[in-house]
Amino acid sequence: MQPLPALDVLGRFLRALGVDGRHVPTSLDEAAARYRSEIASRQLLVLLDNASDAAQVAPLLPGSAACAVLITSRRTLNSLECVTHLQLTVLSTMDAVMQLTHAVGTRGVADDPAAATDVAHWCGCLPLALRIAGARLAARPTWPLRNMAARLANEQRRLDELELPDVGVRASLAVSHQALSDSSDATDRAAAAAFVALSLLDGPDVGLPVAARLLDQPEHQAERVLERLVDAALLESPSPWRYRSHDLLRLYAREQAPSTYQPDKRVAAVTRAYGLYVATAWRAFELVRQGNERPSRANRRWSTGGLGFSDAAEALDWLETERSNLMAAVRQSAAAQGSLALVAIELTHALFSFFRLRGYWAEAVEVNEVAVALASEVGDRQTQAMTLGDLGAALCQQGRYKAATDRLREAIGIHRELGDRYGQAQNLNTLGVICQMMGQYDHALFCYEQSQAIHEELSNPRGQAMALDNLGPMLRRQGRYDEALTCHERAIAIFRDLDDRYGQAVGMTDLGLVYTRMGRYDDALTSLQESLAIYTDVGDRYGEAEALTALGVVHRERNKPLKALAYHEESLAICRALDRRDALAASLRERGLTLQALGRRDQAQAAWREAADILEELQSAEANEVRALPTEESQRREAPAAEVGKLKERRGEFTL
Repeated sequence: MQPLPALDVLGRFLRALGVDGRHVPTSLDEAAARYRSEIASRQLLVLLDNASDAAQVAPLLPGSAACAVLITSRRTLNSLECVTHLQLTVLSTMDAVMQLTHAVGTRGVADDPAAATDVAHWCGCLPLALRIAGARLAARPTWPLRNMAARLANEQRRLDELELPDVGVRASLAVSHQALSDSSDATDRAAAAAFVALSLLDGPDVGLPVAARLLDQPEHQAERVLERLVDAALLESPSPWRYRSHDLLRLYAREQAPSTYQPDKRVAAVTRAYGLYVATAWRAFELVRQGNERPSRANRRWSTGGLGFSDAAEALDWLETERSNLMAAVRQSAAAQGSLALVAIELTHALFSFFRLRGYWAEAVEVNEVAVALASEVGDRQTQAMTLGDLGAALCQQGRYKAATDRLREAIGIHRELGDRYGQAQNLNTLGVICQMMGQYDHALFCYEQSQAIHEELSNPRGQAMALDNLGPMLRRQGRYDEALTCHERAIAIFRDLDDRYGQAVGMTDLGLVYTRMGRYDDALTSLQESLAIYTDVGDRYGEAEALTALGVVHRERNKPLKALAYHEESLAICRALDRRDALAASLRERGLTLQALGRRDQAQAAWREAADILEELQSAEANEVRALPTEESQRREAPAAEVGKLKERRGEFTL
């Protein structure tokens, strides 16, 4: 429907005010003047519904302060003066369910409140969609709410379900989009095309740089187009330079994509956008894990042209902001054909360090399973082996040791088949970590020694440092403290030469644990505090928790149990926030020992019970050790020294 010209509206207003139709002016200026004259002595509320733009509204505004005007519009009328703008968002879930209740009755919603919430969700809490869904349900009183929820859950049918003979969500959305498409303004028309293009990406939102790549435009030009969509209420901007679309708007836009973009154009646009994700993720990897050789093995096609960052903290902030979009990019790319599918593999490899740093192991497992399947499908054995190694490391951190071992053995087998000694060494190191976590210390020692020997043969200093840092806890467990000290000192020196701060932090934590065993508490505190500072600086919350746990142990050994308890409590808070069950168990174990030192036996027992339950859940050999911890006061002083450092003996430093 075309907007009604302001002159036509004024004619209707004047006749409604009692002006003889023969005396209604035929020019816009004269009609506006007569309108203002007629209402000058009246107190009126003027409702201007569905205004098209400011030019249509301006002549309809009264000149008297005694009159008020309420304007509704699909777009923001920014150029109007002395106007208070109120942006109407979608309803809250509670209000959406309430609107649905008005249509279907309290009993219908009470019978299945979860289904009512699902209907509200699939309607996007949009009043029009809810009204239509409610009307359809009211006309079909025998339909359960669950049936409507299931029908709306189907993206291919959702807009069809939200239609009545005289009104529909699709038709309502088409009005705003068509207005831009038919506009004489070039920016409006570009915005209409961008509206469709943005729907090609599966992520929940999009940043300006990615949107610009998608549209193949400079950022300043893309921003102008996107802001025009915001003004037209076809896009939201939750924060500067970030944009998102309502789910129903996105579905409508995707329906228009086949008629707007040919398949090759759609693939090219998505590849440009996701290519930026990949290149930027590799750039972030370089900053987060300085000195790591993995970026040098990246495909040059996907590792250049990304965004720049000033430091690792800025890179991590970007990764956190884009985390959901990056996961969506892997899923969408993997489902595609041709070169776009390769994006899923490259992005998976580039994200592993981030997932490891933040403990996002569920995400790491998901994307690596996807990448393994893709590499196998295209017959890329080298990539398959590398991805199997990453998958094994992620499964290990979830406590899924059998599955992790299977993946790693498969990876090692492929590396041997290809004559890739480096790959063998990396995965032997990770396999050692799994053996360590399962309490198979002889096997772990063998794997670490083999890994170190190969890395030394290949003159790979970082690989040597990793193996040395994992050998240390094995030697420490055997009471060979001087040898363990030498291993960690050598590892830290290599990590410093490589400028690998994360590696340094891991080594300093290990070193602090050895110093604690040796009774060198001042040296232990210095080492652990340095480790904690690095973990905090690089944003590794899991590492922070480990360092805090170890600091608590040192203070307990120095007969400062209250100070030790404070460190344990801080570590526990981080572990619970991250949902890191393994680290939580280690922290609870040490907290129990500190509580025992304070004479709080019941609390100590509770901490150990929780720790043992977690370890049994993770199928860890340490569960029995925790259940056997001493509880008698006479044993209090013997226990801590025997238990120091268990966390690092279990964790190890696996391949990145």
